[in-house]
Order: sequence, then C-alpha cells, then structure tokens
Amino acid sequence: TELVHSAGGGGKLVGVSRHCDYPPSVEQLPDVSDHTAINHELIVGLDPDLVLVWQAGLKDAALHQLVAFHRNVYVSGPGDFDDIAENLREIGALTGSAEPARHAADAFLREIRALGARRARSPPIRTLYLLWHIPPMTVNARHWISRTIRLCGGANVFADAIGNVVYLNRESLQMVKPDVILHSLADYAQHPAALANQLGIRSKAPMFYVEDDLLQRPAPRLLHGAEAVCRILGGL
Repeated sequence: TELVHSAGGGGKLVGVSRHCDYPPSVEQLPDVSDHTAINHELIVGLDPDLVLVWQAGLKDAALHQLVAFHRNVYVSGPGDFDDIAENLREIGALTGSAEPARHAADAFLREIRALGARRARSPPIRTLYLLWHIPPMTVNARHWISRTIRLCGGANVFADAIGNVVYLNRESLQMVKPDVILHSLADYAQHPAALANQLGIRSKAPMFYVEDDLLQRPAPRLLHGAEAVCRILGGL
C-alpha cells in the first residue's frame, strides 16, 4: 500500500489489507485480507484491474490461490534498496504513474546512498536486531533490515543464519556477543531491561527501540528507519 502511494497510484486503490494504515486515508478503504485469510468474494466484488501482493505477508498456498483466482497479480518481494526502487518503478508503470514513480525511486536511492556514505565505519558494530519476541525472531544478511544495519556501519550477528527471518532460542541469544541490540517492540520502548530479562539475554549491550513501521516495511519510509539506526550506531 505504501509503495502504491509513493509511486503515485494511491488514488486508484479500492481495497487494502487490514494492517495497512499509511497514509491514514487508506484506513477508510475495505479490508480484503489479513495475515490469516483473503476475502476473495470481496475482491471479486470490487472488480480490480490489478491485485498487488506483498509476498512475505502471505503463505505460499494463499498466494497460489490468489494467482489462480485473479487474472492480473503483481507480487512484491524486495530484499534490498535497489529492489524497493524497482518495485516503485514497476508499480508506477502498472498504475499509470510511471513518471512520478521513477522520481520517487530515484530520490529514495539517492538519499539512502548518501546516508550510507556519511556513516561508513570500521570496524563494524556487532548488532543484534530483534524483530519479535514471542517467539524471538531476527533477520539474516539478505533481509533489507540487515542491509540497513550494514549501511549504518553495523554488522548483523545473525547474518549467516538460514532463512530471511530467523527464529531464535535462549541458547542462541546467550551465545552472541553484540555491541548493541536494536528492537522494534513498542511495548518495551521504555523498558529494554524487561525485554532482555524475558528473553534471557545476558549481554550488557545497550538496547534501543526503532519504530517498526519505519524499519519493517520495504517502502520509501525505510529511509527514516535507516536514519534512526544510523543515529544510534553513530552515537556509540
């Protein structure tokens, strides 16, 4: 949803997923899906010319069913900054807003690269990022969050793990020796020690909160998430 708006096609949206909340105007649109199910009947009733899907937000079976039901499906699955820019260009072409989408893509890449050029450092800061806590989850090197950490002079301590999203246990959390811990759990933004205690993290590394919407959504607002990460790592 954010990519469509950034690409200049937001005015053509007729439905969104339940958790889509940016820009705020999209909350007035019908909810056609959530993380557990797709309302195919509602989608058919809306009669869209195009169905856009975030690949990581659907199980494979649900995605295959969606493709079988609807004639024109675009699947977005960006892994890095260049992928996000390419998604913007492609969505712009599909929604009739190719020129604004190209400008948005170029601006995003220009600003994110400029940010990285200012923040490069050696040696890198060993960084643990907590995506979620029940169960504990992080990301590996192929995920855009890990690439954001690297952009800001960090090194993901679970970069070599298998799977873009990595499930952790207490043993693995106790074995790593990060210099800093980042997380996107709003309930613990002011209580990092409680989060560390709940997960059994013994490290004395400082913990910092980064707003989940800015870091966990592969769209142009990721730039603001990257700025937050760079401020944190740059202050260590």
